[in-house]
Amino acid sequence: MLRSHLINIFLIVLAALALIYGAIYTHEKLYFYIVAIQIILGLYLIYAFFTSAIKSYKEWRYQPSRLR
Repeated sequence: MLRSHLINIFLIVLAALALIYGAIYTHEKLYFYIVAIQIILGLYLIYAFFTSAIKSYKEWRYQPSRLR
């Protein structure tokens, strides 16, 4: 379960990085606010899913069945 969760998180982070990359390299002055929103959204996705991964790992690490 942990492995599939980490794979999903990796894919989401990859998508967020692609969003940031696309925002930086396809920007125009007219759409500057859209680029800023894309970068902020991408950074938020990375932050949210890394914190989710840490929380899931801590829950998995302290399972009673694993501690035996």
